[in-house]
Amino acid sequence: MQTKLKNVGILVGFLLVCFVAPRLVTEDGSTALAVGAIAGYLLGASITLWGIEYQKHIARTRPSAIWMAFTVAFLTKFAGLAVGPMITLLLPGVGERCDWRALMVAYGFAAVLVLLLGSPEVSRALKLQSDKARAAADKNKDSNGIRPAEASIATEQAPLDSRTCI
Repeated sequence: MQTKLKNVGILVGFLLVCFVAPRLVTEDGSTALAVGAIAGYLLGASITLWGIEYQKHIARTRPSAIWMAFTVAFLTKFAGLAVGPMITLLLPGVGERCDWRALMVAYGFAAVLVLLLGSPEVSRALKLQSDKARAAADKNKDSNGIRPAEASIATEQAPLDSRTCI
């Protein structure tokens, strides 16, 4: 259900950009704003979708490394935000066909939209992995309700007597 909702959200955002982009054609016939808006949306949505899928993969396989996955996804989005406008400004001819300001605005819109729709899926994957680990730990409890790791810690502690307490 959530995957369908995410796909519908991305489709609605893309259609919004496609309907708004032709309106951005200037009086002199330049389509640089429209191309910038479409390029920014596609770049932002694709990088953010990759980040969400990477976070879900890490949440399923190595939940202890989820903060690393959040950081990698954030830095990738940040790199896309830096590299996209630089390409339009530094490559000859691209800047005339693609407005870098429209690219940045559409990039931000797409990144936030996809992130808002995809973050619950990452949370759901983390919760599922946590529930599986908790169920496995509960299965390993002995009849006293003590896990084997807790039992080894309890036996290693020295008993307290009146001479050790001050």
